[in-house]
Amino acid sequence: MHQVGESNYGFAAKPFIEFLIEKDKQEMRLEFEDIRDELKVDFEMLGYGDPGAHLDTATVLALADWYSSMAVFGEDKDIARNSAIGIGVEILKNAKEQEKEDVVVRAYAFMTDWIAANRSRFEKHSTPCFGCVDETADKVYVIASEMKNALEEGGYSYTKCIKGFKERGFIDFFTDKDGVERTQC
Repeated sequence: MHQVGESNYGFAAKPFIEFLIEKDKQEMRLEFEDIRDELKVDFEMLGYGDPGAHLDTATVLALADWYSSMAVFGEDKDIARNSAIGIGVEILKNAKEQEKEDVVVRAYAFMTDWIAANRSRFEKHSTPCFGCVDETADKVYVIASEMKNALEEGGYSYTKCIKGFKERGFIDFFTDKDGVERTQC
């Protein structure tokens, strides 16, 4: 196979490049956006959530697969497109499954461990006091400056973590009189 491969390669490049050169650039842009939108919807419908940073990469690969299927293999446009969407979704699924725990999840685990390790600092009249525990509401209230110190000492960005905690529903927030969402409750 190695010898055959060395003397027989590159044949698909010419029809593929010619196809791309002849393709209208505005149409390519619209097809990219269309594929991207469909991949996002299909992926989210599978229950994986937002595809995140991998969406554009999967879109480029799916678009290239679609175009090469038509240009090199002569497949029907709709059949090639449907196949490319399937490949794009599989790429996104694989990326999501291979993704390590993100920084927000790690920071949240760090904070829950920190709270447990400092449980006595959440009691009435403790010195220093880090906050309080409301067992009836199953909530822990942490003084913002103490949380900031803990996160930063743990190597996390306070601002990024608070934003991520809020987006994922890990912390409560309120809307102030000016309509601004605040996390200082």
